[in-house]
Amino acid sequence: MGLYFSETDKEPSFIYASDHDVLDRIMKIGDSLIERNSTGVFKGTYKDLENHKNTYPIYETNEPCLFFKNIDGDYIFGGQRGELAFGYDNGKRWETTRLDKAIKKYFGKTYDFLVLNDYILIKKY
Repeated sequence: MGLYFSETDKEPSFIYASDHDVLDRIMKIGDSLIERNSTGVFKGTYKDLENHKNTYPIYETNEPCLFFKNIDGDYIFGGQRGELAFGYDNGKRWETTRLDKAIKKYFGKTYDFLVLNDYILIKKY
């Protein structure tokens, strides 16, 4: 749904949010293979750009992505049924909440206020 490139890591990387929930995503834990859904926010290196199986989740979501933006270095994830998450510190820390409808539009910001659909969010530091 969204794709952002980063040059700040040791190896150039990218972060993307998946809007597709039926891609193969298999994790190996011990001797067992476990199938996982493919919704979430994922990170990988440039060499993995063509192969999503080599990326890893930095935020597991409950819903496919409908909205994904990087605003002032913070990631905003909006799910198709109202899940809303903010990723800080290049996606290392996430806060989540639920809205009564999905985020579809970003109207802009002023000072520490973000306007998303009918919502005005205040960024607290």
